[in-house]
Amino acid sequence: MSETYVEVVRRCLAAVEADDVEAAVQMLDADVVITPSSELVTGSTGPYHGHAGARRWFAEAALAASIFHFGELSIGAVKEDLAARGLEIRR
Repeated sequence: MSETYVEVVRRCLAAVEADDVEAAVQMLDADVVITPSSELVTGSTGPYHGHAGARRWFAEAALAASIFHFGELSIGAVKEDLAARGLEIRR
């Protein structure tokens, strides 16, 4: 019996948490399309295509997470900046 989608997602997230993005990418279909729901994480709504796109998305998301984690920017400040640029932001 094949794995359920939930099991695959759990394995993929575990690989990312273990800083093994390449293992996570290899779990994705070669034709994967990642379409973020918001520009907030990476500054782009994509879409990101294929394994190369997935690697790019993971790298951009990690960079954004580190910026917020180390306090270089706050999520509130980013939302304000995006709103000032005319983008619709959830509050």
